[in-house]
Amino acid sequence: MNWIEKIYVSEEMQDVETVLYSLKREIPVLHVYLIAVEQQAKPRLVIISSAQALRSKTSHQALLVVGVAFGPGQARRLLADIVADASARYGTVDELPRRLMEETKK
Repeated sequence: MNWIEKIYVSEEMQDVETVLYSLKREIPVLHVYLIAVEQQAKPRLVIISSAQALRSKTSHQALLVVGVAFGPGQARRLLADIVADASARYGTVDELPRRLMEETKK
């Protein structure tokens, strides 16, 4: 998995440093969900549990993690916040996954 520099984190997430430490070392954390860009021909944003993301070595290598949340409800809320932030920054959410990927390359 790849990570953007400034990761989005849900407000309710506790012990963020430990969670990120574990995930970056490919240790799944129960009830933690990732908001990620699937880096394919047509990138898209997905919500996936950390356990599911790390289960398959080949599929998780194609993920660019942009957010971390505790539970699926918070993950959906965080995704809405990411979209709102992108709308405010770019004036549109068109091509949001591509824009997030470009920010990583800077």
